Amino acid sequence: MSTQVFVQILLPLLIAMIMWGLGLNLTIEDFKRIKTSPKPIYFGLFLQLLIIPMLAIALSALFKLPPIFSAGMLLLASSPGGPSANMLSHICKGNVALNISLTAINSIIAIVYLPFMMLVIVKLYLTQEIGFAMQYSKILQIVFILLAPMVIGMWMNKKNPMLSRKFEKYVNRLALIFLIFVVIFGAVKEHKLLMTGFFTVGPAVILFCIGSLCIGYWSSKAMSLNRRDTIAIVMELGVHSCTLTMGIALNAELFNSIEMAVPSALYAVFMYIPTGFATYLFKRNSGVKN
Repeated sequence: MSTQVFVQILLPLLIAMIMWGLGLNLTIEDFKRIKTSPKPIYFGLFLQLLIIPMLAIALSALFKLPPIFSAGMLLLASSPGGPSANMLSHICKGNVALNISLTAINSIIAIVYLPFMMLVIVKLYLTQEIGFAMQYSKILQIVFILLAPMVIGMWMNKKNPMLSRKFEKYVNRLALIFLIFVVIFGAVKEHKLLMTGFFTVGPAVILFCIGSLCIGYWSSKAMSLNRRDTIAIVMELGVHSCTLTMGIALNAELFNSIEMAVPSALYAVFMYIPTGFATYLFKRNSGVKN
C-alpha cells in the first residue's frame, strides 16, 4: 500500500469512523444532563479545554521539545476523551453518565475547538517550521469530517437504538484494528523517527498523562466533588482520542506531518500504564466513602 493512499483515503475514513461510532452511542439526554448536574460538567470541560492544553505547553517548554513535537503535544491535549474512559470509569464505579455527557458535549465543542486550536498550533510552533497555512477550506473540511458522521450516528441511534448498539461494537473493533494498523504502518515506514521521538518526546508524553490524572484528581477534590464524579473526570482527562489526533496530524490536506503524530502514537501506547495504575488505586480504595 502506498503512503498516499494511506494518508489521503484511509486516515480520513478512520476519523469519520471514530466520530460515527461516537454518535452511535449518544442521545439528546446526554446533553441534557448539563441542566441536572452543571457543576461537574462545567468543571470537567474547563479542565479539558483550558488546563490540559496549558499542561502540554508547559511540558513542551520544560523539555525544550522541537516545535513540531510541541505542536503534536498540543494537538493531543486538544482532543476529546476516548471511549476507553467510560470503560475505566465503570470498572472503578465512577459516574459513567458524567463521562458520556462530557464526551458528548466535548465532541460537539471539538468541531469548532479543534480547528481553533490548529490555528493556535500554527501560530505558536509551525509558522517557520513547515510554512503551513490554515485555509478556510481546510477548516471546513475538518468540521465536516467531525460533524457529519457523528450526526449520522446520533440519527441512527434515535431511529433504532438496538441496531446502533450492534453497529457500535463492530465500529469500535474496526477502529481499534485501524489504530493498530496505523501504528504498525508508521513504525515500519518511520522506525528511525519513532525511536528518535521516543527518547525526545516520550518522557513529556508520560508526564503529560500522569499530570492529567493528578490534575483531575486533586482539582476535583478541591472543588469538593464526590468520589464518583472525581473518578469520571480523572478518567476523562487521562484518556484521549489518539487516533483522531493522529489522523489530523497525518492528513495530507491538513498538517501532513508524521512527526506531529508521534506524541499521539506514543500516548496511545503508554496511557494505559498510568490510567491502569489509577484504576488499581481507585479499586483498592473502593470502600472509602465520597
